[in-house]
Amino acid sequence: MTITAPWLLVPSVQELRYVLGVALTNNDYLSEVVDDYLSDARSGDLTPQRLLGFAQGLCAAGVLDIDGFEDVSVMVCKAAGLGVYL
Repeated sequence: MTITAPWLLVPSVQELRYVLGVALTNNDYLSEVVDDYLSDARSGDLTPQRLLGFAQGLCAAGVLDIDGFEDVSVMVCKAAGLGVYL
């Protein structure tokens, strides 16, 4: 999965921040990691695979529910110009 303009992932990271909501306010480390992902997205250093892997890990750990994971997945796939299959 390649993306022609990696900065297009910025809305995906912002969506992740939104769906995590309260989890971010209760966990400084998680908030810092999401900020790092946002910085990487803005600089073009974030790949769709890396962001989806992070979101999948959060879902597996129970930090992100399946609906939030699907929301983030849709945003990433749209940014990467892929069809969305859930």
